[in-house]
Amino acid sequence: VIMPRRKSKQAKRNYAAAAAASSITPSPFGMPSYPNTRWNHRHRSSSSSSNSMEVDSQQMGSIPQTQPVSVDQVENSAGGYVFQVTDIQQLKRFICIGCESGTYYASENELTVTNILALQNLIQAGQGPEAVATIRQYSVEGRTAKQDGIQIALALCAHSNDPATKRAAYACLDEVCRIPTHLFQFVDIGQKACQPAGTGWGRAQRRAVAKWYLQFADTPKRLAYMVTKYRNRGGWTHRDLLRLCHAKTDKPLLNCLLRYCVKGIEAVRDNWPSESDSANVLAYLEAIEQLHKMDNGEEFVAAGLIEKFGLVREHVPAPLLGSKQVMAALLTNMPLTAMLRSLAKYLSSGLFTDKPDLLDTVIERITNADLLHKAMIHPINVLAAWRIVDSGRGFRGGLTWQPEPRLVTALEKAFYLSFKNVKPTGKRILLALDVSGSMSSPANPIQCISCAEAAAALAMVTVRIEPANTCQVVGFCSKLVNLNISSDDTLNSALAKTSKRNFGSTDCAQPMLWALKQRRQFDLFVVLTDNETYFGRVHPHEALVKYRNRMNLPESRLAVMAMTASKFSIADPKDPGMLDLVGFDASVPEILREFALGEF
Repeated sequence: VIMPRRKSKQAKRNYAAAAAASSITPSPFGMPSYPNTRWNHRHRSSSSSSNSMEVDSQQMGSIPQTQPVSVDQVENSAGGYVFQVTDIQQLKRFICIGCESGTYYASENELTVTNILALQNLIQAGQGPEAVATIRQYSVEGRTAKQDGIQIALALCAHSNDPATKRAAYACLDEVCRIPTHLFQFVDIGQKACQPAGTGWGRAQRRAVAKWYLQFADTPKRLAYMVTKYRNRGGWTHRDLLRLCHAKTDKPLLNCLLRYCVKGIEAVRDNWPSESDSANVLAYLEAIEQLHKMDNGEEFVAAGLIEKFGLVREHVPAPLLGSKQVMAALLTNMPLTAMLRSLAKYLSSGLFTDKPDLLDTVIERITNADLLHKAMIHPINVLAAWRIVDSGRGFRGGLTWQPEPRLVTALEKAFYLSFKNVKPTGKRILLALDVSGSMSSPANPIQCISCAEAAAALAMVTVRIEPANTCQVVGFCSKLVNLNISSDDTLNSALAKTSKRNFGSTDCAQPMLWALKQRRQFDLFVVLTDNETYFGRVHPHEALVKYRNRMNLPESRLAVMAMTASKFSIADPKDPGMLDLVGFDASVPEILREFALGEF
């Protein structure tokens, strides 16, 4: 049983102070109204400087964030009142960001339950096919850094009680589960979801899984690569799936491959078909079987097989993985995603020092925009690789190395290249980064960087592309600070300026209130936050409305970028000038540009 999380002591003090200072009076609209009564908080800063500004919103005439301003607001995890995102938006946050480490206020279990309930609501409301279409879109377009949330959502849709949702989920199984790892995960989640009432292996699932294997009828070499690279995951093997789905085909070569998965090379070697491509596939499998039997002392033979047949790390037995000859051979055909994950291992081994030409090859590949986009490399995975390489030590293990400046610079360049079609808007933009205490939690789905630092990295994408003096970056909590981040900053310096400002309670109205007090004109406010606002005396959406009215800028807009998979947003869903975004995949800069230009 998941117990509701208790409201923090800080939130209780805020709420008590607001209640004590405000008297509730009847309203003609049926909602309580709260007169503008001044109230103070014990943690309010009593001093200010030219670079640190706390905006007094008392004269704004608004209701404190610890009290609702309308009937459609809900209480967030910090005790403030915000808007609840729709179920479809909640689903998007879940599959994009995930909830592996929870948030500052909510545990992983609490977030998972919240997101699953949102998916169930969609299915019960007859929107299951729409949910599946969203899952497919985000997976096919590579908009998620990890596939965990995608597979959980798709498996739950496939095993729902709604026939239309089930059909839609199984119809896109081969598109969403692009590698066996995803397929194993989908099957495992589905079986656990059906227990103890059943196993989840009904006719629809058997057909869909069989179809996954049979899609390689014209590309048998691709299937051979798949089943040998991803032999098992989570206790499932190809033998298990094929014995359950009963896949059959009239293609002799494909039949032999399926038999190989179940019974091994000895059962098919003598009956291998004589088709034109059959010999190449058999030689490929024989090379993998030979490599599996090798041990230390056979590094040069192993390296030769790897280079000749294009084998990858998963094909190599564990005793040979530490060999420099084998490591060098693997780089030749290593997929980009695997390369980014393996950079720490290569640096710690000293291989790049011994063979500088290998480092040149790596730098050339990771800074190739076409290769990055073709491999659907997610920007946050590049950011994680950059952070680890630059740190000189592993995030979890004990590996250490001397950071390679050329590689660090190349990874920073790769981070910017991983975003597609980034074009300037020419608008006046205020990028406001939430640097409150809750943003110190890890940025899902990676753990080596905080939400605040991830927000700073994303802000740098906009800062570098927009014209000079049209874009400003500030940090806020209960007060606002100019972070002095410019296009001249590196990722390292930008993240350092942000991490040093991690402090205080959260007031997401500060950017608009500060801009109004300073009489600064902005066409777009971009707030990167976890939406756990509660400290201010004016709601963020009200602050934007007042800014529009008093500055005579009715077209000023607010884009809220959610850094966690919570169900809250400070953006008013009824206001077309406010946009709620999730995560930061490669399409985010273009979406922001279209929104800033008023194209939607």
